[in-house]
Amino acid sequence: MQGVPIRLEVGPRDMKSQQFVAVRRDTGEKLTIGEEQAETKLRDLLEEIHSNIYNRALRDLTSHMVAADTMEEFQKLLDTGKVSAIFLLY
Repeated sequence: MQGVPIRLEVGPRDMKSQQFVAVRRDTGEKLTIGEEQAETKLRDLLEEIHSNIYNRALRDLTSHMVAADTMEEFQKLLDTGKVSAIFLLY
């Protein structure tokens, strides 16, 4: 994801009730947050979004990672788009 991880929506009714809507860009979830809770809730949301994106990237990486035993197998894995590791001993 590029850009801002949380979109804040504030309308006239929200201003009157001293709240706003925060939309998570990683899940699309909408949360109504009161003005007095804004700092702590947004900080917690950012930490949760960071963790969510990191875990998703880690799962994606490990699902595409394969160990190769030979140089030929290594080349075949690279050609199929897998991330491969080969351990060479001299």
